[in-house]
Amino acid sequence: MKKTVAVGYINIASLYFRENNMKRAEKWYFRAVDAIKWIENMEPSLENKEALARAYNNVADLFADEMVNDREKAEEFYLVAEGIFESILKIKAIISVKKNLATTYDNIGNLYSNWKKDEAYSYYLKSIGIKEEVLEVSASREEIIDLATSYNNLGFLFVDTNKEKAIYYYEKAIKTLDRIGNKDKIYWENLGVCYTNLADLYLSLIHISEPTRLLS
Repeated sequence: MKKTVAVGYINIASLYFRENNMKRAEKWYFRAVDAIKWIENMEPSLENKEALARAYNNVADLFADEMVNDREKAEEFYLVAEGIFESILKIKAIISVKKNLATTYDNIGNLYSNWKKDEAYSYYLKSIGIKEEVLEVSASREEIIDLATSYNNLGFLFVDTNKEKAIYYYEKAIKTLDRIGNKDKIYWENLGVCYTNLADLYLSLIHISEPTRLLS
């Protein structure tokens, strides 16, 4: 019964989130956290721990959203989610937990990308490590696209500070997408994003080199 209530709280919070009613979304997300905590205390299990970590990740997503933009609180709750997911994996290697942890690593990387760039890089690499590991077991189209997105994020991270690295990771994103067998609409849309990012970067290099050529 309590689990059903917790799911209901999350659904209500998600609805308010989509409507940009952040105060009400926050209230219901925290109610979900409290409900799942109660369940975990009464019935300790890895499944309940995973649900609690996901709930904390939801809370962090809310604080990270540009309408709230409280990165310290977002960081706090992402790190709580990270800690719970990692503690589960020390006990048992569960695929869903690995995927959720990779998502949390990505979220922390996104949060740090304009704040703590070195740490953002570290978290993106952690996410990629898990995603590569998962692909060895199940190479679905969604998982390949997810991995390519992480490489694309790394390219964007370095676009202003290390253009060679940015090119390297954008090209890794393109090569990763080529692992998809069925080249459907979603594949072409994602490939288009990667090529656009790479083209923009090459154009910026041309604009940088032109004044240098004129001055030489």
